[in-house]
Amino acid sequence: MSSSDADLACCASQDDAPLLRRVVAPSRSQWEWITSICCALSYACTYFWRYPAFVLPPDVLDVPVRGGFTLRSCISFAFIGGFAAAKLPAAHFASSRLFFRHRRTLLLSLITSSMLIEGAGLAAPHPAAKVGAVFASAFLSSFLWGCMLTYLEGRVTTERHVALATLCLIYAGNASRGAGSAFLSAGVSPAAMPLAVGACALTPSAALLLLLDRAPRPSAADVAARTARRPMGGEARRAFLRRWACGLAPLCVAYALLTGVRSLRDLFADQLFAASLGAPGGAAPGWILWTADLPGALVSAATLVAFGRIRDSHRAMQAMLSVMIAATCLALVATGAWQLGLLGGGSWQLLLGTGVFLCSGRRGAPCAVTRDWSTRGGRLS
Repeated sequence: MSSSDADLACCASQDDAPLLRRVVAPSRSQWEWITSICCALSYACTYFWRYPAFVLPPDVLDVPVRGGFTLRSCISFAFIGGFAAAKLPAAHFASSRLFFRHRRTLLLSLITSSMLIEGAGLAAPHPAAKVGAVFASAFLSSFLWGCMLTYLEGRVTTERHVALATLCLIYAGNASRGAGSAFLSAGVSPAAMPLAVGACALTPSAALLLLLDRAPRPSAADVAARTARRPMGGEARRAFLRRWACGLAPLCVAYALLTGVRSLRDLFADQLFAASLGAPGGAAPGWILWTADLPGALVSAATLVAFGRIRDSHRAMQAMLSVMIAATCLALVATGAWQLGLLGGGSWQLLLGTGVFLCSGRRGAPCAVTRDWSTRGGRLS
């Protein structure tokens, strides 16, 4: 190539560079979609090392451990206990300067360690090791939801992002159990199955998290509309708790009770669905496993998007609390109607799931109306 040709090529490449950057680099609106999808799917992947343990064969799960409890019961208690024990430490961690300074590294460490602990622990021969692994993994996994949501906070589109994440996480439980069953059917041993499923899910979860971390931070327009989310020090946290203790106490109690109902329904879904439908052989039909949570997922996502359109913070809080109360009443009335024989088992499960997920999807939102910087990010701020 002659020097004149080279000069022409160089000039052409320089002229085309801005165009190429516009073509290759996502726009701000495209990044909003990328952020939403990456956060939702990265978190949903974590279910694939939490729940496969609960589809292990009966000769593993129904082995007596101690005091009349089977391994199934013990790991269920460990799962719920791990999540419950982590709530206060997780709240402290997610609002700390340490987390915001090393967010990507710490989240990658959490998802990797929680997967390895559960997968390796369930491969151990002793039941105590299995139970301990489930507890430790659940403890670490309890940090993930609140920590990942920090990528979505403080945006005009926050509610839409959380709505998509809610849809994905509701169905991730069924999908992860299905994946565990598929691995067992393919010949993977029960000891290796949880680690195998978790390892397959870890790579996409980590990759999506890395892409999520590259997303642009909230714009000036986002900050003007929603305010900025900043770390909260220890003294500020204590002051927040002292100021809002009267409201936080009943909210935490209600959340704990709701989580217990949701966890019981989630961990013993096969048995509950089979019993409520009177299924022969004690096996729940496949359609109920895939449809029981569909109304709750759709209604929960729709209401989150709708709340994002309410401009006034106090009106939004009142609307959210009203929806939570109505959802709780729906679950209670549906359960009572089923016990009285006024409602079929399938309808009961559909309505119960709607009430539980509609209520749980809004449980943390009332805190944002306090206007503290550590609670800001959604419509209520």
